[in-house]
Amino acid sequence: MAAALPVLASATPDVCEICEADRTALLIKVGDPRTASAILLQLLDDQAHARQLGQAGLARAREKFEPVKIRKILREIYDQAKPL
Repeated sequence: MAAALPVLASATPDVCEICEADRTALLIKVGDPRTASAILLQLLDDQAHARQLGQAGLARAREKFEPVKIRKILREIYDQAKPL
């Protein structure tokens, strides 16, 4: 997503938490290569849609996963952790 390229991924719980289906990524059922290849062909034919997905993914990556934000979240987690 941070590369501003369209994302095609399997709809696993972790991926669904990161990506917004049909906005920042195209999600398919796990183990469905036929659908994956069909979607890839559609993206090749529709460059505008591919760019739109890429830009939306970049915006989400910047909003949710900016290194400064992640560092702050991790710091809070470590600060709350009790020493062993």
